[in-house]
Formats: sequence, C-alpha cells, structure tokens
Amino acid sequence: MGAAALLLTACSNDNDLMPAGRDGYVTFTAELPSGFATRAFADGSSAIHLRYGVYNEAGTKLLNEGSATFENKQAKVEIPMITGATYQLVFWADSFGGSATDSPYGLDLESGVMTVDYTKVTTNDDALDAFFCVKQDFTATANMPAQTATLTRPFAQVNIATADLAQAKEAGINPQNSVVTVIPAYTALNLLTGAASEPTDVAVTYSAGNIAAGETVTVNNTVYDNLAMVYVLAAETSELFQSVGMTLSSKTTTDATAAMQKSYPNVPYKRNFRTNIVGNLLTSNSDWNVIIDNEFGGSLWTGDSKDPTADEEGVYHIKTAADLAGLAKMVNAGDNFLGKTVVLDNDIDLNNQPWTPIGLNADVAAKKFQGTFDGQGHTISNLRVVTPTAYTAAGFFGALNGTAKNFTIDGAYVEHISAGGSSGLTDNGVAVVAGSIYNFGTISGVTVNNATVKGNRYTAGIAGYVYGNITDCTVTDSDIVCTPDNLTGSWDNGDKCGGIGGYIAEQQGVLTGNTVTGCQITAYRDAGGLLGCYNQNAPGKVKDNKVANTTVTVNNTQNYKNYTTNAQYNVKELIGRTSTTLDATNTATDVTLNLPF
Repeated sequence: MGAAALLLTACSNDNDLMPAGRDGYVTFTAELPSGFATRAFADGSSAIHLRYGVYNEAGTKLLNEGSATFENKQAKVEIPMITGATYQLVFWADSFGGSATDSPYGLDLESGVMTVDYTKVTTNDDALDAFFCVKQDFTATANMPAQTATLTRPFAQVNIATADLAQAKEAGINPQNSVVTVIPAYTALNLLTGAASEPTDVAVTYSAGNIAAGETVTVNNTVYDNLAMVYVLAAETSELFQSVGMTLSSKTTTDATAAMQKSYPNVPYKRNFRTNIVGNLLTSNSDWNVIIDNEFGGSLWTGDSKDPTADEEGVYHIKTAADLAGLAKMVNAGDNFLGKTVVLDNDIDLNNQPWTPIGLNADVAAKKFQGTFDGQGHTISNLRVVTPTAYTAAGFFGALNGTAKNFTIDGAYVEHISAGGSSGLTDNGVAVVAGSIYNFGTISGVTVNNATVKGNRYTAGIAGYVYGNITDCTVTDSDIVCTPDNLTGSWDNGDKCGGIGGYIAEQQGVLTGNTVTGCQITAYRDAGGLLGCYNQNAPGKVKDNKVANTTVTVNNTQNYKNYTTNAQYNVKELIGRTSTTLDATNTATDVTLNLPF
C-alpha cells in the first residue's frame, strides 16, 4: 500500500516532478531508433510525443499518466519509486500526443492496452510510425543510476516497390496514388506483455495516399521505387498475411481513379521488420518476390546459406538457418550424406523465406538425403515451400532416403503441383516433413503444428509418398488439401491424402504410434484422417494410431470419375482406401466425414 500511495500522489506532468538526484526518483532516458543511411520512410523522426505508465507487479497502474517530448530522439523522465519495490513500466511514443482526436492509436494506460483504429490510417503516411517499450520486473534500488528504455516498433512496415517505373511511364502509366489492403490485421496490443491480439477476419483497407516521391527500397543492390507503404500491428513471431493488395491511381487523392490492382498472397511479416514486395510490378503480373529484412532490428534469416562442416567425429552441426539452407544446397548439388549424421543444435526460424527442399527428386539417388537428421528436440518454425509445377517432391525434405527424427515443425506453408514423369506416374509427393520417402526411409518422433499443405496427389502432414516407416509422429491444427490437376489436358489426381501419410506402397514400412488432432483434410478421393491409401496386406504394420477432432471432406468440383455413391470416393475416418482389416488399436474419435451423397 505504501508504494501505491506514494505513486498515486505524483503529478501527471513530468515537469512537476522533483529534481533529479533526489532520493526515491529514478531517471529514465527513452531512446528512439537512430534511423538509417537513407530515409526510406520510418527514420523515427515523426514520433515526438512520449507517454508512460507505471504499474505494480500485478499490473495495476500506480502513477497518473506521464508525458514528455523527444529532442534528438531522446526524452528524459523522472519517476518516483520505493527502494526494493518491483514495478512494470510502459513507454509509448507517437506523433499525435495524448489530446489528438485524429490519432488512430487508442492508448489506455489504465489497462496498459493500445488499440488501432484502421479507419484512421493512410497509405504512405510516415506520421503513423510509433514505438513502445516495457520494463518488466524492474526493482528500484537506493541511489539507482540513470536507466535507458530503448523503444522499438510494434508494427511491421510493408513496402510495395517496383523496378520498372520508368518503363511504365513511357507506356503511359504514371501512378500518383496508392491504396493498400491487408488481411488479417491485429487491432490490439497489450503493452505490459507485448502480445498482439484481436486480428480482423475481414480485409483492412488503408485510406488512399499520394505516392511519396524519391522513396526507394534497395534489395540485393537493386533499387526499387516505392509505390506503397503501410504500418501494420504485428506479433513478435513471423506470420503470414493471407493477402496484401494494392490499387494504383494515376490521379491524386482528391480525384482518385483506379488504374491498376495487384494482389500478393501469403506474405510474411514480423514486428519491427520490413516486408518488401518487389519486382517489375507495373509491367509483369508474375515478376515479384517478397523479402523480409531486419533493418528495424533482430536477426531473422533472410535466405543466405552456409555449408555446414563436420566435427572431429564426422557429425554435422546445424546452428543457424543459413547452416540448414547450406545442407539443402549440398544435397541438391549431389552430396546425399549417405552414412553421415546431421544434428540440429538450436531452434531455427526460417522466417517464411522461400525454402528449397532438402533433396528434390525421389527418382534421383544422388539428390536424395540418405543420412540421419536428428533434431534433438528442437523446433523449426515458419517453413515456406512454394515450388513450381515439376517432376519433384516438396516439403522440408523433398526426397528422404534416410532417417529424420526428433524435431518439431511449427507454422508451415507447403504448396506444390507434382508433375508426372514420361509415363505420367510419379514417386514424388507433397508434405510438411518429406514429400517422399523412397525407396526406403524413416521419420520418427516428429511433430507438425499449424501447417497448411496444398498438393495434387500424395499429400499429407508428415510424408506424401511412402516406402518406409512413420512412427510416433503427431500432426495438429493443420489444413491438408489435395486438388485434382489438369496437367495433361484432362482432370486427374486429387487423391492419396491423409493427416500422417498420403500413400504407403508395397510391403515396405510401418505406421505406428502416430496421432492426428484438430485437422482439416480435403481431397477428391482416397483420403483419411490418418492415411489416404494403404497398399499392403499387412495389418500388423499399422498399430496404435489415433485420429481425433478432425474433418475429412470430399471436394468433387471436378468429378472426373463420375462417382455416384459415397463409397466410390474411398474417404474414411482412418484410411481412405485399403483392403486390409485394421488392427483394433487404431482409433478415430470425433472424426467428421463430409461426403457428397
């Protein structure tokens, strides 16, 4: 009670606080980022108003709201504290100040929550830049020296920039105004915990803003003219927008006439990082790429690679995302790692950067991983595999001909259309862990969380096309979709789809101890919560598998086989198509089948 009583009597204006150096006061210097060599928006200069709150350990506010003004990106405040007491401190800086009615930021220091009103935000408006800092579990001591509070952005900055502006102008396209749309967007930030929440389930459209002359984005030494920039409240971990859209006009904001619309799906973003959508955006619909960089801070992987080397015992240690990418590069160049062991020493964030699968083709022995990959219990997060239609396999591993064990993949997006070979057939599949296990291999003790998988055949959570073992693996909260293709001019495939595996062939391999929960599985035919098709007459090799709280759906938009009964689709709770009577240790609980008839 003593701490609360002292702090509640403090004045709300920092100019009324007692002079520095008086016992019971702690001086804090709030610092903003120093900016970049080129301005490129967001140099931090627009946020000049600081507000702050002081809370006890339970999160109850003690001090009336304090404020200050930044000079040279620094603001000093003196806060009364009791020696030995523990506090939470929140700092917030923006360009609006506490009394501004046009601010999109609703700062409630009583609860420690900031909300964003996206109806008040504008494309290309750098005045929307803002910063925050939380000091958790801060204990005051006698004669405490001055403290520093370094503020960072709670936002991701999204830039859409083009390299062909000059060519477009020559062709009569002269954009002057842009509008950005994103989905989803977080709308609330708990300043005490740093957690973003309440994402929208509809698109957020920023008001039209004039394109800022001279603003550029540089990626890999190429300079792009910035067409649009927005700030979006973001989480601390890398996530994906469902889509980012841009509408360009050749007019100003006062006389806007839409001239061009663009849409970019599955765009990665992260708090305090830049997402740059760049390419020849005005003259090409396909020439674009997404780069997320760490110029705002942090150390996320940006796509570089480094060949891992073996230690004295011949073991390859993967410590960084660059090491992991180097492993993929080595395998795809012809080193199959036969007889070698690779261990994962750290958790790895792949930052939703384009990932090239380790081993691309199940039919090429030299380009399949044939060693042992031991994850040692670590997590690989934000895997993104989007590969062009080809006679290849897709996943973290494309083609696995060895062993992968003991790791988690959290937050994966895998999309691939597997073309057939000269016969039209393929051994290549699409899955999170390995597109294919061929012609033998093992995946054990691997967990997949929060994944989206899109393929055309042999599509699954763990492995798509399987000549081998899958044991003690788990897939949770994932969407697995297998859609027919029209690669040969007539519809085919959309089959062999399951939560764990797509297809297990011949007499090889076991499927034991696996679990699927909270998943959505969609295919045209041959689909099950556990496995799409089991082409063995060996029921003893499938034991102790569980599927729960999962939905398996038939999509017969292209009913190319002209099925007329539900049974023809071979869609079931556990295994879609099999001639084997399953062992009773395999169970399905709360599994829903959505069938056409």
